[in-house]
Amino acid sequence: MEALIEFGKIIIPATLVLYAVYLTVRTFILKEIELKRLEVRSRSIETTLPARLQAYERMTLFLERIAPQNLLIRLNNPGFSARDFHKVVLDEIRNEYNHNVSQQVYMGEDVWSQIRNAKRRSCYCSE
Repeated sequence: MEALIEFGKIIIPATLVLYAVYLTVRTFILKEIELKRLEVRSRSIETTLPARLQAYERMTLFLERIAPQNLLIRLNNPGFSARDFHKVVLDEIRNEYNHNVSQQVYMGEDVWSQIRNAKRRSCYCSE
């Protein structure tokens, strides 16, 4: 019986110390995991943010280039018939759109939908 009490005197404090070490290590590991997660997110933002900004810049330029007042000035040629000029304007809008279509990867679905709608309204077509 006395041996059991002596054994308990050793096991109970050792168990408490082991549990305290477990909690400390667990907390440390969870903090390290969170720091790594934040680091990965930060690197991801550093990589994608410039690309997203460039995509928004390019699409702003696209919208500016397909504005009727800008198209008419840029493409005006007195030698065109109305039908030919209409075709040139539509081709220019489609070419501008196709040139920038890859930018949708960096944009939200709502923004890209608005850009598609702007293109459709400019073309008066249902593409």
